[in-house]
Amino acid sequence: MFNRKAIHCLLLLLCLLSPGLVSSQPMRYSMAEKQWLNQHQTLHIGVVELVPPMLSYAGSSNPQGLVADYLRAVALHLGLQLEITRYPDAVELTKALRDGTVDVLGAWSPGEVTAEPVAFTRPYLTLPVALYSVEEIPASGLSGLRGEIVAVVEGSVWEQLNQIVPGLRVEAFSDLETALRAAADGRAFAYLGDAASADYLLKRTPIGDLEQQQLDLSYDLALATRSGDAELLSLLQKGLDRIGPDELQEIWHRWPGVERPQQYSVELPALWLWLPLLLAWSALLVWGGNRYVAQKENTRHAKLKRAIRHFQRREKRLKEKLLELKRKTLEYRTESRQHRERLRLMGEVMPSAAWVWEPAVASCQWDGQMFALFRQDPKRFEPTPEAILDLVHEEDRDRVAALFRKSDEENELRISYRLIMPDGEIRWLLDFSNYSIDQTGDGSEQRVGLCWDVTDYLEPELQELSVQPIESS
Repeated sequence: MFNRKAIHCLLLLLCLLSPGLVSSQPMRYSMAEKQWLNQHQTLHIGVVELVPPMLSYAGSSNPQGLVADYLRAVALHLGLQLEITRYPDAVELTKALRDGTVDVLGAWSPGEVTAEPVAFTRPYLTLPVALYSVEEIPASGLSGLRGEIVAVVEGSVWEQLNQIVPGLRVEAFSDLETALRAAADGRAFAYLGDAASADYLLKRTPIGDLEQQQLDLSYDLALATRSGDAELLSLLQKGLDRIGPDELQEIWHRWPGVERPQQYSVELPALWLWLPLLLAWSALLVWGGNRYVAQKENTRHAKLKRAIRHFQRREKRLKEKLLELKRKTLEYRTESRQHRERLRLMGEVMPSAAWVWEPAVASCQWDGQMFALFRQDPKRFEPTPEAILDLVHEEDRDRVAALFRKSDEENELRISYRLIMPDGEIRWLLDFSNYSIDQTGDGSEQRVGLCWDVTDYLEPELQELSVQPIESS
């Protein structure tokens, strides 16, 4: 018991000392979030091309960069397919968000102003901001550049920099390389932007000997949705929070040379100060946990005993029903054998022949016994109503003709009639038939009947029978 408690203490202490482990625990979805996920299979994200290594296309249809890697990781954790659509500018992108063409703005700075009200997640990219210049940058940073021209990229949040630092002259350029060259050839005193994009470009393109000075500013990128999509915004935040350290390391490993966000670190002196308190808290948690587990085990054992008694009662009832079912099955089998024996004897004493008449095809379908009963060759005789009536005695033809017409009052018929054989002999036939319409299928109609030769079983004076409808049971 002591060893188990000691293990519990160590595990709890490890969890308390490792915030990454706590933050990586799976988060549950609310009912509204589950409903949103059930109704959507694809996460439609709109982006405006930035610069490497943030987000670029480089002539291909697949986006590349840190933003694209983060978006793929979010879609993977939410279990959704990812569809990234590229837009020419921020105006078209926010219009697509308003129209519902896209669900999410994939790379948006919380400081940017949009015509459409949007809601932001916490930033998933927080990169340092720096000044780049060929001249010496004042130690006071932006405040020492009043009156000077600062180059920025068109469409970035830094276009409104003069509202933060009055007296600063901001000039926007169409792309990052043009803005850096303006600082390199003296058209602007310095370039201002995120250090990740600038350093990435400077290592690959010879622009000039630019000095860098990092500022106490950051360039943040977050996911954004319409302000009314609270469920989607919550899902996006949970998807970002589920990106673990291994995934982050893999993402940033693809873009070497880019400064990573600062990781959480624990200072050792503060840890030693908190260690006694953590141990005491761990012991309290272990005691409470053991007490809770014991109560749960007692409750579970009681429920298990009740469930066993319930299943025993059900098993007894099922056995009784099984015995009753076996008894009834034996009775049904005995009755079935008796019925089969009666049918066999009836077939030996008075063989029957079957026929079917379908009005749609205007002919009858006979079995072999029917052809034998009429003494006709199946290859030469076609059993149409006209051909059948030609073989019937002229005084009985009206009764037989009733078989080939529909009557609501005479769906089931029992008739007897005389049949003239090819050698002139007259035989008496007894016919039972039923007219039916398929109510559940295609509405096809047919009359099905059985015939017997009863000449040898009836006295001549009793052979004069008329049409006798049979009432349905």
